[in-house]
Parts: sequence; structure tokens; C-alpha cells
Amino acid sequence: MIKNLTFRGICSRHGACEHALHLTGQGDHILIENNRFIDFNAHLKSNGRRTNGQLHFPDNVIVRHNDFYNTRIRESRNPASPIDVVGGNNWQITDNFIADFSRKVRGKPSVVYGAYLKGGGQNGVISNNVINCAWRIAHQSVLDIRVGLSLGNGGTGKRFCQSENCAYEHKGGIIEKNLLLNCRNDVAIYLNKATDTRITDNILLNSLGIDARFSASSVIVDNNVIQGRIKARDGASLESGNNKLLRPAQTL
Repeated sequence: MIKNLTFRGICSRHGACEHALHLTGQGDHILIENNRFIDFNAHLKSNGRRTNGQLHFPDNVIVRHNDFYNTRIRESRNPASPIDVVGGNNWQITDNFIADFSRKVRGKPSVVYGAYLKGGGQNGVISNNVINCAWRIAHQSVLDIRVGLSLGNGGTGKRFCQSENCAYEHKGGIIEKNLLLNCRNDVAIYLNKATDTRITDNILLNSLGIDARFSASSVIVDNNVIQGRIKARDGASLESGNNKLLRPAQTL
């Protein structure tokens, strides 16, 4: 159990403040609750570890009632997503506040995600979170891409993946009852090789909406309020129903 702590990265060089927490291998059944994570690249990182020739991933991790944010744009070539999970089953990411994730690489803005599950894990649930892509740190330009939530992220190298040959990035995932704000330069939810996925009861404001991509993605998008659009790309399978689509200037 990791509970009731404040983690603050104080580094003159951002690459020296990589993670507040790093889970790996058989780091299973961990509760991360009621903490504050401020000024790191990937505040919470999880990935596999090979032991006796077998790759193990942290499973059954609960992340709830935490704050994850930065007070300035990260300047680093390293990944800068507050919750960065590669592999692992049955993760629950619930009731957190995630905000102000942005990165420059050699002075140029890049793509950053607020939270993602990828690498071949299964049955992750991301629910009841507030994700504000631009809370106190405004977008610097149209190249400053901040995506709120993702199953799949930008993909995983096969040797790091839990699913065989990375046939899928995540399977059986649920994204529900989240409020996503101000991811204005791209979509708020991005699904990359996300198999058997359900997106339901979310509110997405001031973004391009939702993208599902590649033939491994099979997604149901139901009962959401979306200021933007719902789009299937590159062979993705997507069913959509009971969603309310708002015009750019329209409010609830």
C-alpha cells in the first residue's frame, strides 16, 4: 500500500526526475491511494521484467484518489505521460485528477498522454477521473498535442509486450464516467489495437473527440457526451449508440 504521500520532483534537469513510482515484474496487488504526484516525467510507471526467461508484469493494481500534474512543461526526450502502464492485467485507475502534461523535445512540442494502458494487458478499468489537458499550463501551439486517455498509446515493441507478437495493445478495457477537458489539439480518447473495448458515460469537452485505430480495435462507444466526433481509422471496428455530439461552441 502506498498512501497519503506527496511526491515532488525537484530537478534542474527534467530527465533526472523520471518517476515517483516504478512498478515492475511481479509487483502485484498494490494499492496507490490518496497521494499527490507533482513534476515528474512519467509519475507512475509500470512495465514487465524477465525472470528465468519469463516476462512478468504487475497485475491487480489499484490507483485511486490521487493527483497527477506538473507545474511546467517537461523538457526531456523521455516519455512524459503521468500514468504509463505497459502490460499487466486488471488495473483499476479510478477517481484521480490528471492535468497539465506536456513535453518539449529539443525545444519542440510533442505528443503526450494523460494516462494509458498498453503492451498487451487485459481488463483494465479507467473510471471516474477528471483529466484536464490544459488546467494551468496553456497549449503553446497547435503542435502541443495532449491526449487525455488511451488504450494502446503509440504502440509497444514486441519484446516488451505481454500479448504474443503484440496482437493487441489492450484487451477487455473499459473507459467510463470520466470528464476529459481541453485536449483541444487532438482527440481526448485514443484507441490503438484495443480489442473488446467499451467507452461509456464519459464527457469530452474541447477536443476532437475519439479515435479508434487498426483492425485489432473492436470498440463500443455508448452514452457519451462528446464535443467532437467519433472516428474509426485503418480498419478499426466501432459501434456507436446513444451518444450526444456537441458542436464546437455548444455547451451542455
